[in-house]
Amino acid sequence: MTAGRYLIEVKGRPASGLHWPPGCEYPRPYVAEAVRDAPVAVVDQDGSSASRDLIRRIDATDSTAVVAALLTLPDAQALFFALLTGVE
Repeated sequence: MTAGRYLIEVKGRPASGLHWPPGCEYPRPYVAEAVRDAPVAVVDQDGSSASRDLIRRIDATDSTAVVAALLTLPDAQALFFALLTGVE
């Protein structure tokens, strides 16, 4: 397979319709860039030591920053929409 030709592969085969147009070099300038400290909210319905450890591990990566650990999905949705609209 030609490098950079397909955006997504599923089980080693290119996903249909998701390929770069011929001659398109879009990703090349961004190869060295990486996402850093992307804010994420975690829904922890388990509340166990294992789930808290997982949250700590997610937060410890360079690419994510856990900004909230919530108990329910509705809480997470409310936080998302509050941040989106600027109303808390």
